[in-house]
Amino acid sequence: MNTFSSGNALKRFDLNKSHSLEISKEEIHGYCIQVVAIIKRLEDLEWPKFNRAESKRSSCWTSLTAKEFSGLITLGMKARIDEQHIMSTHPYLKCFSEFIRIVANKNISQCQELESKLDLVNRCSEFMQNAINSLEYRLFKYKQRKAQQYRVNSAHEYIDLIRASYSRIMCIRIDFSYRKGMFLESDRFNSHVENVKSQWKQMRTALTQGILVPDMVGYILRLEYSFLKGFHYHALIIYNGSLRQQDIVIGKMLGEHWVNSIVPNGDGRYFNCNGSKNRYRKLGVGTINYYEDEKYDVLKNIVVDYLVKPDDVMSFITPNERVFFKGVTKKPRLLAKGRPRKKL
Repeated sequence: MNTFSSGNALKRFDLNKSHSLEISKEEIHGYCIQVVAIIKRLEDLEWPKFNRAESKRSSCWTSLTAKEFSGLITLGMKARIDEQHIMSTHPYLKCFSEFIRIVANKNISQCQELESKLDLVNRCSEFMQNAINSLEYRLFKYKQRKAQQYRVNSAHEYIDLIRASYSRIMCIRIDFSYRKGMFLESDRFNSHVENVKSQWKQMRTALTQGILVPDMVGYILRLEYSFLKGFHYHALIIYNGSLRQQDIVIGKMLGEHWVNSIVPNGDGRYFNCNGSKNRYRKLGVGTINYYEDEKYDVLKNIVVDYLVKPDDVMSFITPNERVFFKGVTKKPRLLAKGRPRKKL
C-alpha cells in the first residue's frame, strides 16, 4: 500500500542537501489533508504554545501533534509546497503556504536542533493564529455557518417529527471510529472515504432491518475527519422507548457489532456516550418522554447541534460528498385515534 506522512517522506532525502524533494500529486493531496487537519486541531486547542514539558498553558514538544506539525513544516519547506496550486484552495492551506514561502529560503539544516524546531513550530502556530483572522477566513466561516444552519433546521424538524409520532423515545449517542493513526500515514483518502461509507451502509442495514435490535425509529449521523482519530462517525440512534429500554446495553451491542462484524482486521473502535451519562450536566440521551421539554431541548440544542457542526477537513477531502445523514420517518396522522397522551 502506498503510504505517506511527513515522517516517512522526510526519510527520502538528506536535510543537509540543497536539492528539492519531488512528491506525487497523491502525496501532495494527502499532505494537504494532514495540514488542514492539524491546523484545525491547533485552532480547537486555542493555539497552544509548545514547550519541553507540558503545562496548563503549553503542550509538550514530544507530543504526536507537535512532531507531525514539525514534520509537515519541514517537508513543506523542502518540497516547496507553497508553489503548488492546491495550496490556494483552502484558507488554512493559504495561510500555511504563506508561512512556508517566508521561511523557505533559510537553510533547513539550521532547524535540526530541538530548540530550532521548537521555535519554528511555535512561530508557525503564531503566524497561523494571526493570519486566520483575515477577512477571507471570516467569509469562509460565515459560509460554513450558513450551511450549518440549514442542517440544524432540518435536524430539529426531524426530531420534532419523531416527538409527535412517539410518546417515548430512547436515544443512544455513539461514535463509530477506527484504530488511532490508521489513516495518518495514508494518501489514499478517496479510497478510504468509499470504504468508510460502505461500512456505514452495512451498519445502517443492520440497524434499519432490526438485525441487532428491533424498533429503531430514526438516526442522525455525521462523518468527520480529525488529525488523531482519522475518519469517524458521530451518531444518534433513536428507538421506540415504549418498546425498548436499557440504552447502555443496547449502545454496547451496537458498538460491538461495528467492531466485530463491520470493520475488518480488528481496526474498529467505538465510544458509547450513554455509558458515561453521569458526566453530562444536562441529559439529552437515554429515555425521553414526550412531555419532558427540558430533555428535548438538550437533545436538539446540544446533542443534535453538535452532530451538524461543519468539518473543515471533510469539506476539503470530499467537497461534493455528503457527510451528514438522517433517517426517514413518517409524518404523524392528523386524526389519531385512541386515548389522548397523559403525563404519567
